[in-house]
Amino acid sequence: IETDLHSLPYWKGNGQNHVLLYLKTDRRHFTSVLSLNINTGFALVAQSTFLNNTIYRRGFDIVVPPSIGPLEGDVWHLAALQLPARRKYLLSFQAEHADHLTATMAILRDQLHDISREARDFLIELYLSKFQYLKESSEWLVWGSHENRTKVLRQSTFALIVGSNSASSSWDSCHIRLLEALQSGAIPVILSSKTMLPFNDVIDWRKAAIILSQARLPELNVLLRTITNEDILDLRRQGR
Repeated sequence: IETDLHSLPYWKGNGQNHVLLYLKTDRRHFTSVLSLNINTGFALVAQSTFLNNTIYRRGFDIVVPPSIGPLEGDVWHLAALQLPARRKYLLSFQAEHADHLTATMAILRDQLHDISREARDFLIELYLSKFQYLKESSEWLVWGSHENRTKVLRQSTFALIVGSNSASSSWDSCHIRLLEALQSGAIPVILSSKTMLPFNDVIDWRKAAIILSQARLPELNVLLRTITNEDILDLRRQGR
């Protein structure tokens, strides 16, 4: 790959004014142009996941969302209704996880079970993955089909998004949840200190999402009920 890049007619030794674009379409595998140990010079790298935050060049490289949804045509007819402000579920979260849970994931799982018992209008569904390659995964992966997830999200006021706090993990599940929540009019509640959101250099995500540390998960039941209908509608409009 490095040989091919460096032989491009306009590469001229350093790749200046080139963009290397990698769009992920398969949620089961992820890779990174910068993880291939090749010299990309001054070319901008645009992809959804940078496996190690130390190789992400802030203000230079570009975080793009994975390629999901319609590939062409007008998508406004797919946008969810803005009203009513509050929906059937105050919060929803559906995920699958590997057979082996890290200590952090086990604590988070127990906290999720606790808040779902505390709040009847929370929909929390956690499933054990059947895929062998996920035995050591430290991610909360998306569950089921896009259609089924969207059906739940359109009934959800807020959608929980648990990003990985490991710098070596993919951000793709988090990004897919973010896009599906926005498409469905569910306000993203992002619990992560490591995940880099798409186009973070130009989008102020706090206008469309609630971003918290994972330590605040037990507070969600109380916190979300303090948000007014006016603020919910404003967040939803910004997300749209």
